Amino acid sequence: MKKIISIFSVITTILFLLSGCNMQEKKQENTGESDNKINFTRTSTEKEVEQKKPVEKEISNFSTPLKSGVANRITNIKLTYGKINERVLNNGETFSFNEIVGPCTAEEGYKKAEIYVNKKISFALGGGNCQVSTTLYNAALAIPGIEITERHEHNGRPVDYIEDGKDATVSYNTLDLKFVNNTGNEIKLYTWCDDINVYAKISQITYE
Repeated sequence: MKKIISIFSVITTILFLLSGCNMQEKKQENTGESDNKINFTRTSTEKEVEQKKPVEKEISNFSTPLKSGVANRITNIKLTYGKINERVLNNGETFSFNEIVGPCTAEEGYKKAEIYVNKKISFALGGGNCQVSTTLYNAALAIPGIEITERHEHNGRPVDYIEDGKDATVSYNTLDLKFVNNTGNEIKLYTWCDDINVYAKISQITYE
């Protein structure tokens, strides 16, 4: 009888110890799940900080009147401003009109229109581009944090869409419009036109 009671006691003790081990393992598993939740919450918060939304604020705009409604000229203007529109410049980055627009070719759809060469009127592919560069130049000129590094006038010949001395002529591989974004923030350039004017707008981008 004593042997039976002794064996029963031993079995009871073993079962109790095994039960305790299982409880400890479950606690460890639960603790692990809790730690995972904490880590997940912390990671999500860090991602929210990294994924700040860009906020745009207009800091300058300028427009010039379309004195000429010649179809070829309008076609050239639209092709050119389409290459510049919505371009973002990082802080310290240089804008180059010729680098972005490139050569005006018939393959791209450019037409022959009026240009000024040596104070005389001529015709060439891309005529009208200077109105886009002039409009953008004056928008950029109004921002203290933008440094104009290259700009040229039309060889002393005034143009009909801007006051004398405020134009910015361009010619691929020869004359360029360049400026550096030193505002401390990204900026975004907008260029477009309607039946009345050519427009340029510059916005500053911050992240909130």
